[in-house]
Amino acid sequence: MSILVPEVTITLHGHTYIADVTLGLYHENHQPAILLLTSADDPDMYAGELLTKATTNVDRAYLTGMPENCIVAKTWSENEGLWGQLLPLKGPDNLPLFRPLGKAVMLSPYVHGEVIQLVNHAVYALKTLRGELGAH
Repeated sequence: MSILVPEVTITLHGHTYIADVTLGLYHENHQPAILLLTSADDPDMYAGELLTKATTNVDRAYLTGMPENCIVAKTWSENEGLWGQLLPLKGPDNLPLFRPLGKAVMLSPYVHGEVIQLVNHAVYALKTLRGELGAH
């Protein structure tokens, strides 16, 4: 797991939290996962607890024809409004982490997931997690 942005103020379900925006890998297929974990700076929570998964795990086949390093944003139900707070975030290089592609994939007859590409520091973190970068 890699922290992309520490100590971000996030509002979910009408409550405000201080969260670390992290990048992990889904165990089943090693696709990227964006997870929000409680920060040590949140006085009302224990550090490291899962607040929400900002992505949904899909088979790579759902992303056929999309650029590399794409995720499917979970924008429904308890995550409504979350990506509006995540898209403006920037990495340590002060560049965006996420690029919305304006495309969606159908996950069920009633649910569509927005496709978002990881960019800049998020790609570096993903390659590091996957062991694709050599030692410096």
